[in-house]
Amino acid sequence: MANEHVHPPVSLDTKFSFNPNELAAKVIDGEAIIINLTNGVYYSADGSGAMIWQAIEAGCSLDQISDELARHFDAEKAKVSSDVIEFANHLVSEELIRPEAISPEETSAMPAWGEAQGDYATPSLEKYNDMAHFFALDPPLPAIGDDE
Repeated sequence: MANEHVHPPVSLDTKFSFNPNELAAKVIDGEAIIINLTNGVYYSADGSGAMIWQAIEAGCSLDQISDELARHFDAEKAKVSSDVIEFANHLVSEELIRPEAISPEETSAMPAWGEAQGDYATPSLEKYNDMAHFFALDPPLPAIGDDE
Protein backbone atom coordinates (compact mmCIF):
# COMPACT_ATOMS: atom_id res chain seq x y z
CA MET A 1 0.00 0.00 0.00
CA ALA A 2 1.38 3.45 -0.89
CA ASN A 3 2.45 5.80 1.89
CA GLU A 4 0.01 8.73 2.03
CA HIS A 5 2.77 11.05 3.28
CA VAL A 6 5.04 10.81 0.24
CA HIS A 7 6.79 14.12 -0.40
CA PRO A 8 9.17 15.34 -3.09
CA PRO A 9 12.81 15.01 -2.00
CA VAL A 10 14.21 17.96 -0.03
CA SER A 11 17.00 19.84 -1.80
CA LEU A 12 18.30 23.39 -1.90
CA ASP A 13 15.64 24.21 -4.53
CA THR A 14 12.82 23.17 -2.19
CA LYS A 15 10.19 25.50 -0.75
CA PHE A 16 7.61 24.46 1.81
CA SER A 17 4.00 24.89 2.79
CA PHE A 18 1.98 24.09 5.87
CA ASN A 19 -1.67 24.14 6.84
CA PRO A 20 -2.24 27.14 9.16
CA ASN A 21 -5.27 25.35 10.60
CA GLU A 22 -2.98 22.57 11.83
CA LEU A 23 -0.10 24.71 13.06
CA ALA A 24 0.49 27.71 15.30
CA ALA A 25 3.92 29.34 15.20
CA LYS A 26 5.55 32.52 16.40
CA VAL A 27 9.12 33.76 16.74
CA ILE A 28 9.62 35.63 20.00
CA ASP A 29 12.99 37.03 21.10
CA GLY A 30 14.87 34.83 18.63
CA GLU A 31 13.05 31.61 19.51
CA ALA A 32 10.54 29.88 17.24
CA ILE A 33 7.67 28.23 19.10
CA ILE A 34 5.73 25.84 16.86
CA ILE A 35 2.63 23.92 17.95
CA ASN A 36 1.17 21.06 15.94
CA LEU A 37 -2.52 21.59 16.70
CA THR A 38 -3.55 18.14 15.48
CA ASN A 39 -1.54 16.29 18.12
CA GLY A 40 -0.63 19.04 20.60
CA VAL A 41 3.12 18.47 20.38
CA TYR A 42 5.12 21.68 20.53
CA TYR A 43 8.60 22.52 19.33
CA SER A 44 11.24 25.11 19.99
CA ALA A 45 14.10 26.31 17.79
CA ASP A 46 16.38 29.21 18.56
CA GLY A 47 19.29 30.94 16.84
CA SER A 48 19.75 29.70 13.29
CA GLY A 49 16.77 27.32 13.68
CA ALA A 50 14.42 30.23 14.39
CA MET A 51 15.90 32.14 11.46
CA ILE A 52 15.33 29.17 9.15
CA TRP A 53 11.74 28.86 10.38
CA GLN A 54 11.08 32.56 9.65
CA ALA A 55 12.46 32.18 6.13
CA ILE A 56 10.43 29.01 5.48
CA GLU A 57 7.28 30.87 6.62
CA ALA A 58 8.20 33.70 4.24
CA GLY A 59 8.27 31.19 1.35
CA CYS A 60 12.02 31.15 0.78
CA SER A 61 13.82 28.19 -0.79
CA LEU A 62 16.49 26.34 1.15
CA ASP A 63 19.09 27.76 -1.24
CA GLN A 64 18.00 31.33 -0.43
CA ILE A 65 18.05 30.50 3.27
CA SER A 66 21.50 28.87 3.08
CA ASP A 67 22.97 31.80 1.15
CA GLU A 68 21.61 34.35 3.60
CA LEU A 69 22.60 32.39 6.72
CA ALA A 70 26.16 31.86 5.43
CA ARG A 71 26.41 35.57 4.62
CA HIS A 72 24.79 36.63 7.91
CA PHE A 73 27.18 34.61 10.07
CA ASP A 74 30.15 34.67 7.68
CA ALA A 75 30.03 30.88 7.76
CA GLU A 76 31.02 28.20 5.24
CA LYS A 77 28.20 27.81 2.68
CA ALA A 78 28.61 24.03 2.29
CA LYS A 79 28.23 23.45 6.06
CA VAL A 80 25.26 25.82 6.33
CA SER A 81 23.53 24.23 3.30
CA SER A 82 23.94 20.75 4.75
CA ASP A 83 22.58 21.92 8.13
CA VAL A 84 19.61 23.71 6.53
CA ILE A 85 18.64 20.61 4.53
CA GLU A 86 18.94 18.41 7.63
CA PHE A 87 16.85 20.84 9.71
CA ALA A 88 14.18 21.04 6.98
CA ASN A 89 14.08 17.24 6.76
CA HIS A 90 13.50 17.14 10.54
CA LEU A 91 10.60 19.60 10.18
CA VAL A 92 9.15 17.45 7.38
CA SER A 93 9.52 14.24 9.43
CA GLU A 94 7.61 15.92 12.28
CA GLU A 95 4.92 16.88 9.71
CA LEU A 96 5.30 20.60 10.44
CA ILE A 97 6.00 21.50 6.81
CA ARG A 98 5.49 19.90 3.39
CA PRO A 99 7.94 20.20 0.46
CA GLU A 100 6.49 21.86 -2.62
CA ALA A 101 7.76 21.79 -6.18
CA ILE A 102 8.75 25.27 -7.40
CA SER A 103 10.03 26.79 -10.58
CA PRO A 104 13.70 27.89 -10.53
CA GLU A 105 12.84 31.55 -11.13
CA GLU A 106 10.43 31.67 -8.17
CA THR A 107 11.91 33.64 -5.23
CA SER A 108 10.58 35.19 -2.04
CA ALA A 109 11.84 38.06 0.07
CA MET A 110 14.02 37.04 3.02
CA PRO A 111 12.86 38.19 6.47
CA ALA A 112 14.94 40.83 8.24
CA TRP A 113 17.15 39.11 10.81
CA GLY A 114 19.02 42.11 12.20
CA GLU A 115 22.63 41.90 13.34
CA ALA A 116 24.29 38.51 13.86
CA GLN A 117 24.25 37.50 17.52
CA GLY A 118 27.36 35.38 18.02
CA ASP A 119 28.78 32.72 15.73
CA TYR A 120 26.88 30.32 13.50
CA ALA A 121 25.54 27.26 15.33
CA THR A 122 23.93 24.16 13.82
CA PRO A 123 20.14 24.54 14.03
CA SER A 124 18.25 22.19 16.32
CA LEU A 125 14.61 21.46 17.01
CA GLU A 126 13.48 20.57 20.52
CA LYS A 127 10.29 18.51 20.83
CA TYR A 128 7.94 18.59 23.84
CA ASN A 129 5.07 16.16 24.43
CA ASP A 130 4.25 17.13 28.03
CA MET A 131 1.38 19.51 27.19
CA ALA A 132 -0.01 17.68 24.15
CA HIS A 133 -3.44 17.06 25.68
CA PHE A 134 -3.82 20.83 26.31
CA PHE A 135 -2.66 22.01 22.88
CA ALA A 136 -4.42 19.52 20.60
CA LEU A 137 -7.59 21.04 19.16
CA ASP A 138 -9.17 17.68 18.44
CA PRO A 139 -7.61 15.06 20.70
CA PRO A 140 -8.50 11.50 19.78
CA LEU A 141 -11.20 9.93 21.89
CA PRO A 142 -10.74 6.49 23.41
CA ALA A 143 -12.07 3.76 21.17
CA ILE A 144 -15.42 2.32 22.24
CA GLY A 145 -16.38 -1.22 21.32
CA ASP A 146 -13.13 -2.12 19.54
CA ASP A 147 -13.03 -5.48 21.36
CA GLU A 148 -16.07 -6.78 19.49
